[in-house]
Amino acid sequence: MVRSRHCFPGQGGIRRSPEFQKAIEIKADFIPAWVYKGITLEQLKRYEEAIACYTEAIERNHDIADLWYNKGASLCRLRRYRDALKCFDRVLAINPHHALAQTTRLLTLAAPPNPIKMPGLSAVASNVPNKGKSGIGNREITRV
Repeated sequence: MVRSRHCFPGQGGIRRSPEFQKAIEIKADFIPAWVYKGITLEQLKRYEEAIACYTEAIERNHDIADLWYNKGASLCRLRRYRDALKCFDRVLAINPHHALAQTTRLLTLAAPPNPIKMPGLSAVASNVPNKGKSGIGNREITRV
């Protein structure tokens, strides 16, 4: 299965959206069509619709870690951090070695404006070097 925009950035997903819809109409349980439609909607910043696509795919097979990851990533875009954490927890229940989910979960725990309390997070976060405007060190994750 594919992970959100991390695997296929800029490969024409937006132009292919009608193809995904047609595939869904032909075979509603075809999970890749739901996933690619969700990715396309994410690229268009239509996160609620993307979440609905991932939810549809999850209803068809709830044991695919990347479906849960994609849904969690879209929830983060909407700042629905508690719901996103549930998705990332599900990813890690399915695949405890899912590095992207591990990292994203920790960053979600620390997301402003109301970081979720987690013992030990501030100690880990304080060791992250400041890497400039694009680096993780600029996030205010030591406020726990």
